[in-house]
Amino acid sequence: MWAIRKQSRNRGRRPRNPATISPPERRRPDSADYENRNVIERGFCRFKQWRGLATRYDELAIVHSAAVVVSVVTAWTKRSADLA
Repeated sequence: MWAIRKQSRNRGRRPRNPATISPPERRRPDSADYENRNVIERGFCRFKQWRGLATRYDELAIVHSAAVVVSVVTAWTKRSADLA
């Protein structure tokens, strides 16, 4: 550990104590960004409902990929039926 500190000092870096560094300002999230993030999170939750995709029991990658495609197509058809 001391060798790392010595090497850092030789490179011109100074040690910093995290307690003395001021914390970054907290920003309020933009509502549009937060809404988009929420949509994406809900999409992943729906995707994880397919238990085989969440646990990946499939031995072959092509079987897993096919299951992903089937889940996406199923979700798309449900959504398009709801919009019609």
